[in-house]
Amino acid sequence: MKRLFETSRVFAITFSLGLFTMSARGVADPDFWWHLRSGELIVRSHTFLRTDPFSFTRFGHPWVNHEWLSDVLIFSVYRVAGFGGLIVSFAAISAATLLLVYLRCPGRPYVAAVFTVCGAIASTLMWDVRPQMFTLLFAAIFLLILDRARGEPSLYTYPFETLGSKAMQSYIHEWFSPNFHDPEYAPLLLIILGILVGFAISPKRVSPRDLVLLCPATLAGLRSVRHIPVFVLIAVPILTQLWEAWLQSAGATIRTNRGSVHRLFEKRLLNAVILGTFAAFSIVRVALVIHRQPQTEAQHFPAGATAFISTQRPPAPVLNHYNWGGYFIWKLYPDYRVFIDGRADLYGDSFMNEFAASYYLAGDWRKSLRTWGIRTIVLPPDAPLVTALQSQPGWRRTYADSQAVVLIQASSSGRSD
Repeated sequence: MKRLFETSRVFAITFSLGLFTMSARGVADPDFWWHLRSGELIVRSHTFLRTDPFSFTRFGHPWVNHEWLSDVLIFSVYRVAGFGGLIVSFAAISAATLLLVYLRCPGRPYVAAVFTVCGAIASTLMWDVRPQMFTLLFAAIFLLILDRARGEPSLYTYPFETLGSKAMQSYIHEWFSPNFHDPEYAPLLLIILGILVGFAISPKRVSPRDLVLLCPATLAGLRSVRHIPVFVLIAVPILTQLWEAWLQSAGATIRTNRGSVHRLFEKRLLNAVILGTFAAFSIVRVALVIHRQPQTEAQHFPAGATAFISTQRPPAPVLNHYNWGGYFIWKLYPDYRVFIDGRADLYGDSFMNEFAASYYLAGDWRKSLRTWGIRTIVLPPDAPLVTALQSQPGWRRTYADSQAVVLIQASSSGRSD
């Protein structure tokens, strides 16, 4: 028990709790909801989904659900432990991923911890209840194995994939390049600048293997926000390596003095208080995140409009916002099928461009409305399409709040398939 309260152990435990607490957040990913519904259908039917069941624009089309196992795990945790179980489970996965990054950092633990936290903050936009968390965890494990097997040339290739869809790059936020005018991306900029300065001042030379990993990871992170966590997995240990070598060459040391038995007891008592306090804070923080999940849902998704559709049942087909498709799949399927959702690979660039044209009133913006016989529209209040249709006699507004507006054709009444 005495060893538990040694400074090094208290630091390690507190650091781990800190990463876990940082990673705990309410469910706000737009794609989470269709993953949840997909997992439910797979579990209840005991079969894979090979065609799209959720949309009316791609219903019956072949669909390769490459995340089916994650969907099953997400639904299974939700069925047993609800949103609380999901928040805690994925916070643990995220914390484990960051701990693996920390373990790969050489030198003093305090230096490694600073850079790991910086990397965690830089990639915080992508931490959520989503299948990509499994990808990042296994990538971190792979990189740890790679570090332990430097003599194995066959392991020196790391799989980077960048989807070349121009539509995704144009319309989906997580595929945008990071905007360094936004303070949220300041930690990413600091990591990149830290590596560049480290290259200049550190006596340590980065190995060709690390450069092979770092260069495409940097390019991927600068190209799409989605790839920042992958960049962090690779860059933070290299950053620590460079600056640790510079600190050693500059003669920076951390002095320790064990002191008397009395002072040692006081030190361990203080460590115990710090550890207990931080553990209590972590428990309260995570419990608060779980308690606020309904508010998080209402903040990010059209809960009011969804309740209106569920009770008032406006006529289908419904044209919905891209980010709300997954939410509607969970809340309204099978009564309503969606126009579009986060499965961009299923819909393709042509369809997404067509949707964007309608949304932004570009070109023949009525094409989607005519082609799919749209009778109800659910979009944000500031959507150009909403503004245009509200001024025309053929459409009338039946619901509106700060999140969403529901428009139906003036001649429509009641639900129609």
